[in-house]
Amino acid sequence: MKITPGHDFDDYEIAKRHKLPIINIFTKKAKLLDVHLGYSSLDRFDARKKVIKDLLSKGLVEKIVDHESSIPRGDRSGAILEPLMTSQWFIKTKEISIPAIKVVQEGRMRFFPNNWENTYYAWMNNIEDWCISRQIKWGHRIPVWYDEKGNHYVGRSEIEVRKKYFLPSDFTIKEGKDVFDTWYSSALYPLVALGWPNLKVDFEKYYPNNL
Repeated sequence: MKITPGHDFDDYEIAKRHKLPIINIFTKKAKLLDVHLGYSSLDRFDARKKVIKDLLSKGLVEKIVDHESSIPRGDRSGAILEPLMTSQWFIKTKEISIPAIKVVQEGRMRFFPNNWENTYYAWMNNIEDWCISRQIKWGHRIPVWYDEKGNHYVGRSEIEVRKKYFLPSDFTIKEGKDVFDTWYSSALYPLVALGWPNLKVDFEKYYPNNL
């Protein structure tokens, strides 16, 4: 059985269950990496055609049949998308889902109509970690700085980062380019509008500590 855990969501889950290595074969421009002999630097579509041609030349193809499948495409560009393993920032959601479930179970928060509770519980009980980083040109910059080895340092400014991690002025660090997910950013607005991080009356009213 052939699987590509670095470039397919279902294959990725299979690889995790069986502790298989996650191998990346693509560059960010969807060309094959230079480690693939005979296919290095080829565009993904050209590489696929060459694989078929090479298999045919060796008499290794029994038959080729058409097969319909759902292919993900960009909403705006229409380009075919290829899943790719990259480093991202996540929030652990399982821990914060527990009190969110509790307030509904105890009747402190209610749904109208109440049958939506089942949908809510299904969502919360099967929640996955939230990827909050995006590689787009706009948004709130994630406050992270990186050194030349890829180590990261978190802080509200470069001055704070250097002070917090005891980094000398001649130690090179660069601010990361990732921004927060739009939903993460929009969730900050009501908090700031109500006075956060200073706990004012309005903030306590709409975001009570006992929740």
